[in-house]
Amino acid sequence: MASAIGSIRSRANPTIPQRIDARRVHAQACAGSTPADALQYGRGSATRTEPNRNGYPIMTATETLNHTLTVKALKDALARVSPAIATRSSIEVLTCVRIGDGMLTATDMVATIGAPLPALAGFESVLASAADLKKVLSACKPADSVTLERVEGSPASGWIEPVVRNAGERYESTTPGRFKTPAVPPSLALETPNGRVVLPGFDLEDWPKTADQVYTYSFACADPAGFASTLQDVASIASNDESRPILCSTLLEVRGLDARIVATDSYRLAVDIERGRHHDAEPFRAHLPMAGKYLAKFASIDYIEATDADSAEGGYVRVADESGVTCTLRQTAGQFPSCDQLIPNAWEHRVDVPAGLAAAVKFAGKVAAVRNNPLRLAFDADGFNLSASVQDGPSTSKRFDSADREPYGSGPRRLEHGIAEHLTIGFNADFLQDGLKFVGEESTLSLISALRPGLLTSGARESRVYLIMPVRLPE
Repeated sequence: MASAIGSIRSRANPTIPQRIDARRVHAQACAGSTPADALQYGRGSATRTEPNRNGYPIMTATETLNHTLTVKALKDALARVSPAIATRSSIEVLTCVRIGDGMLTATDMVATIGAPLPALAGFESVLASAADLKKVLSACKPADSVTLERVEGSPASGWIEPVVRNAGERYESTTPGRFKTPAVPPSLALETPNGRVVLPGFDLEDWPKTADQVYTYSFACADPAGFASTLQDVASIASNDESRPILCSTLLEVRGLDARIVATDSYRLAVDIERGRHHDAEPFRAHLPMAGKYLAKFASIDYIEATDADSAEGGYVRVADESGVTCTLRQTAGQFPSCDQLIPNAWEHRVDVPAGLAAAVKFAGKVAAVRNNPLRLAFDADGFNLSASVQDGPSTSKRFDSADREPYGSGPRRLEHGIAEHLTIGFNADFLQDGLKFVGEESTLSLISALRPGLLTSGARESRVYLIMPVRLPE
């Protein structure tokens, strides 16, 4: 009856707005337009107004808007932000994700990762457990549609005054004030084909707040996919020892078109260079904490922005991919080791890495190399012998003959292929295997002595080098 009267009024007076279709309002809002009859859109609702007898508008009803998307879209966004979800934190809110304003966000106080969800434009923010949300999505089919709704909570009520006593010249509170009924934060409701699920919410005031950063420096990657792959390869060499946080970081040095990426754990060092799109990039340095963890889901990196590391808020780095996913990292404080000082300028010997060395190193590491028992490389003029043995245990060896190739370099830096004198050096099996994987099959090994580091250089990519420290061999 009321709807019929409203329709008659609308036909009689065209200035009176008609009934709002909430789904139509939401669809047009997501498309970037708002219908004229939607006088208010946002916070997941549309408000319908009608004029009273004097012509002043009054609110007559509020209809909740539906925010619908596929299970696959929500699951993919959850997977993208998963590296920043704390799994064993004593702070419960860090195990949650924030859904709202077209974004799904997670943070663990070191990194904040946000994945765009255009279907949730206008959805008011709510916090929900990431584990509970993942459990619900895993019970649905990827092609299913799920509708999200913010269920309002209730404020605290029933304030109980504190009990205060006079203790000489001061007053002491024996019983603090409290609310009889604590506040209930808003919860998240999901309407699935199999039923409706309501996930308990958390207080938005507990979500970590970060001030808006002013990014002074920026670097646009010429090859987004290649940059992401290189960053992952280099970051895999970084240390896992949290007592030395600077070694858990990956160094990014931007100079003009070149961006040098460096990582080390004090036993080995990996370096590579990527190119940018702009010549006028201002030089800067940035420390990316645990880049191998937080940027593991980035298949491409479109640009990187950084703040001044000496600012009052500390240094921040923001990494963005081509799909709009962003990762904001708090830079690690400290002095990163200088790779220019660690890599020697001159080498005494240079050996071409033969085909099959990576497989032999992997085999020897599994069969005979154990902790504090290195691989042994014995060089001579005709090649070298790879061996490993365990006291009262198995031993293995393999011979590699040197190939006939032209001398490398000229003048004082001229290096002959092969070793003119006998040289025996030891390396950690895992570190050597990682280095051979990092530089690729066509590579060379440069040496000075048994107590100086060795350098693996990629033949296909000269900017990619891997410095490895030797292990002292028993007499």
